[in-house]
Amino acid sequence: MSDLTLGPRAQRAVILAHTGDFTAADAEMAQLEHYNLTPEQAEEIGSQRTLIKLLASQQGGL
Repeated sequence: MSDLTLGPRAQRAVILAHTGDFTAADAEMAQLEHYNLTPEQAEEIGSQRTLIKLLASQQGGL
């Protein structure tokens, strides 16, 4: 998956989490993890997932 697609999709997942839709955010992140990611992409996904988990713990989601 290209960086041009991965970044916006990961950011979309974070936006979904900000709006409280943790199920959709988690589903989006799960989809991204099925791709053959570069180390940099995997790091970005991990960072976004950490942020989503933080938001969920603050808002009582997931």
